[in-house]
Amino acid sequence: MSRLARLLKPESRDSQELRLHSDPDHALDLLREVVGVLGWGATESADEDGRHSVTIIEDPAYLSCGDSPIRVEVGLRADGSGGSVAQVEGIVPGVGGVADRHLHQSMRAFVLMLGRRDRALLQD
Repeated sequence: MSRLARLLKPESRDSQELRLHSDPDHALDLLREVVGVLGWGATESADEDGRHSVTIIEDPAYLSCGDSPIRVEVGLRADGSGGSVAQVEGIVPGVGGVADRHLHQSMRAFVLMLGRRDRALLQD
């Protein structure tokens, strides 16, 4: 993003890579489950290589005053060992302490829920 674009439309970003034990299809099911639990909305797409992309938008009805809804972009791909890799990028409009706090808290909640549900399948 260019410097002028950042000045005109500021946003805070964070990205994480999460390795899952589930294959991409099961990881996509877990992702849908987490989105449902959080009450967020999602749109999905897949490319010819078998990679899944999911765009998740936080429901603004449950936000605190001054918070903007987070948009989470998730890319799922196979890792070659039977599991999958989720590349998670979170974007919140705005800059500063409030946007950063909301971004990091929402990303942490999303990634922890997805990882814990994935590990719970191993214990069953």
